[in-house]
Amino acid sequence: MFIGLIILAAGILLGWLIRRKFHTSLIPAIMVTVCVLLFVMGLRTGTNENLIKSISNIGLISVILVVFALGGSLFATKLFTKWMDGGKGAEKPSSANAVRQSDNMPQQSDNKGSMRDSFIIVGAFILGILLAAFHILPGSWLALDFSTYSNYVLYLLLLLVGVNIGIDDTIFSTVRRLRARVLFTPVITYGGMLIGSAIAFAIIYLCHLEVSGTGMASGAGAGHFSFLNAVTINSGLGYYSLTGIMVSEAWGAELGSVALLANLLREFITILCGPLIHKYFGKYAITSAGGATITDTTLPIMLKNDGNTMFPVAIYSGLVFNVAVPVLLAVLLSL
Repeated sequence: MFIGLIILAAGILLGWLIRRKFHTSLIPAIMVTVCVLLFVMGLRTGTNENLIKSISNIGLISVILVVFALGGSLFATKLFTKWMDGGKGAEKPSSANAVRQSDNMPQQSDNKGSMRDSFIIVGAFILGILLAAFHILPGSWLALDFSTYSNYVLYLLLLLVGVNIGIDDTIFSTVRRLRARVLFTPVITYGGMLIGSAIAFAIIYLCHLEVSGTGMASGAGAGHFSFLNAVTINSGLGYYSLTGIMVSEAWGAELGSVALLANLLREFITILCGPLIHKYFGKYAITSAGGATITDTTLPIMLKNDGNTMFPVAIYSGLVFNVAVPVLLAVLLSL
């Protein structure tokens, strides 16, 4: 994560140095790189036989968890956005600023194009899963370390994103205009997640859904699916690799698979539904939906729909989440 941030910062510096000679948006190149990244992630997912085999058992619980947790975060963020825009000192950019911002964010007027890009991205992910899961690719290819390759593509993606931000002269003035209320965005996201997790747990409990063949250790995670399980899994906020590993070690492979799939779905939904999330939940919504992934894989989606003006908020929230998630998981898993 920190390596990615260093590469992102280097890209911003490079973009700032060449900004007077280079004025072309890198969004098309960024979206192509996102497709490649999702394809490699699909290959990585498809080669995870345990996850593929257990989808029938854990899929429904994972979907319920992520839908209500993400929904809670988004509705809380929507209320927060109204408070931000309706409170004292709400920013009313001048017409000149509005024109400059619209020049940097043509994607906001191209919802159809954004949805098309989202489906292409998801198609790349699904194609990767199918090629790996059904062993269509040669065995020697499937034996490759896709985690390493996905990291390389991610680093390239962050470099391109950084350059695209650096060549935008408005980004630095945007940072100066940020208000203190923005500091509450991670808290709002997590608070909404808690409410959504409570609703998700109630549904799972009332429907008597269980993780079959559970290998949960004794203690808070043992027995039926609990509210603590729901909150802990959703506290990953999209950080699926770390959450899946930590939950597996504490509560067993089945709940670890639920944690992995639920957080992977949060990232997947953010990438697929970015235009709709922005349209119906406001300018802070994609940052909230992306959670811990907003500093890497979902950052291009936020930039494409919200523009560079939201970059400082996204980086701040992403840093908070990436530091807080491991701590929150450690505390919750010790209860």
